[in-house]
Amino acid sequence: MSESASSVELSNQATAAANQLLRIDQLTVHINTPHGVVQALRGIDLQLRAGEALALVGESGSGKSITALSISGLLPESAAMVGGDIFFAQQRVNEFDQRAWNKLRGSRIGMVFQNPMSSFNPSMRVGDQIAEVLRAHRDLSKTAARLRSVQLLERMRIADAAARAHQYPFEFSGGMLQRAMIAMAVACEPQLLIADEPTTALDVTVQAEVLDLLRELRRDSGMALLLITHDLGIVAQIADRVAVMYAGQIIEQGPVGALLHAPAHPYTAALQAAAPTIAQDFLQAIPGTPPDLTNPPSGCGFYARCKHAMRICMDGAVPNFELNAQHASRCWLLHPQCKNSEPSVDV
Repeated sequence: MSESASSVELSNQATAAANQLLRIDQLTVHINTPHGVVQALRGIDLQLRAGEALALVGESGSGKSITALSISGLLPESAAMVGGDIFFAQQRVNEFDQRAWNKLRGSRIGMVFQNPMSSFNPSMRVGDQIAEVLRAHRDLSKTAARLRSVQLLERMRIADAAARAHQYPFEFSGGMLQRAMIAMAVACEPQLLIADEPTTALDVTVQAEVLDLLRELRRDSGMALLLITHDLGIVAQIADRVAVMYAGQIIEQGPVGALLHAPAHPYTAALQAAAPTIAQDFLQAIPGTPPDLTNPPSGCGFYARCKHAMRICMDGAVPNFELNAQHASRCWLLHPQCKNSEPSVDV
C-alpha cells in the first residue's frame, strides 16, 4: 500500500471513530434469580453512529431491555456486568461511579421507558417532573425550568400545555403520557435517545403520532436513536439499521432494507413470517420456546427451533459471517460448505 493510500485509510478510520457515538464490545450480563444465574447477555457487540437510528428487535426475554439498562447504567441490583466494555462518545462508561452516571443520564443520554405511568412520580405534577430534569442538568431557575417544561410539552403536540403541566400523571391519557415521557427524555437535548417499546399499548393512530414525533426530533436535533421493539413494521418506518437479538446474543445486524428484504438468519426470517398481514388468515407462530439461559446451549441458541438446523449448529459458538461490510449474521448456513447441507435428523 502506498503512503498516500495508507494516509487516506487512516483518515477514514479516524472519521469513523469520531462519528461512532456508542460502541459495545463483548457485553456480558448475568442476573441472579432464585432458580439460578441467568446469562442475560452473552457477549454482544454493537455500534451506533451519531444521528443514526438503530432498532434492536427480538421476542420477549431476548435481552433487549437489559442491553438498554446496561447502556444507561440502570441495571437492577440482581444483575451484574461480568464482561465486556461500553464506550459512549469514546468514554469507557461501564466503570463510571454513580456521580458520573447521574451527570451522563438525562443530559447526554435520554431514556423512554416501556410503561410511562410507572416512570412518573404519581404525587408530582408532570411539568414539575420535567422541570426537575432541567434544573438537575442545566443552570436554570425554577421559573425558567417550568416555562421550558411547558414549551417541551407544546413541542410534543400536547394541547393546552400550560394547563397540562399543572396536572398529575393519572390525568393524562396513555398516548399523552408517553409524549410527556419523551419530553422529559429530550429536555436536555441528549446525543442519544433510548426508546424501549415506546408504542406498546397505544392504538394505531397514537402510535403513528409518536413515531412521527421521534422522526421529527431526530431531524431537528441530530440525536441518535436506539429503538427497542418487537414490531418489524415500526422498524421499517424509522430505523436505519437493525440488530436482531435471540437468547442474549445479536444473531444478525445490517441495514434495514437489506435485513428485512433478504434476512440471512432463519430466526430473522421467522420473525418476519410471524408478523401479521392483511392477506393472512392466521398468525404463523415460531414453534418451540427460547432456551433456558440458566443453562444456555453451547452452539446456536435457535438450533432446537430451526427447520434448517444441522449438527454443526450444536458445536460451539457460531462465527459472525459477513455478507458484506454492513450486513453480518451468526448462522452456519452462510458458510460455503454448509449451504447445501441436509438438515440434521437429530433436532
